[in-house]
Amino acid sequence: MGPCARVLSKAAIIRTRQVEHIKAEKTILDKVDHPFIVRLCGFSQDGQCLNLVLEYVVGGAGAARRPPPAASRLPPASLRLRVSGGCLRT
Repeated sequence: MGPCARVLSKAAIIRTRQVEHIKAEKTILDKVDHPFIVRLCGFSQDGQCLNLVLEYVVGGAGAARRPPPAASRLPPASLRLRVSGGCLRT
């Protein structure tokens, strides 16, 4: 896959007190080479923004937030037994 850019506002980084976190993120991504961690392809900055050029990964964090399939949302058998055993009236 091709690269993608993560553009971070320097003002927002300072306002939210994330300076050390962003520095650490850049340092770690620059040194790590692992198949489960995106690669840092490049870095640049100007007076207002930091630009991290990262490996593009399909899915990413958004894929982890998808709801599970309907079958996995059923209550466990023990709960179904308690409910049908008189705890709830239908």
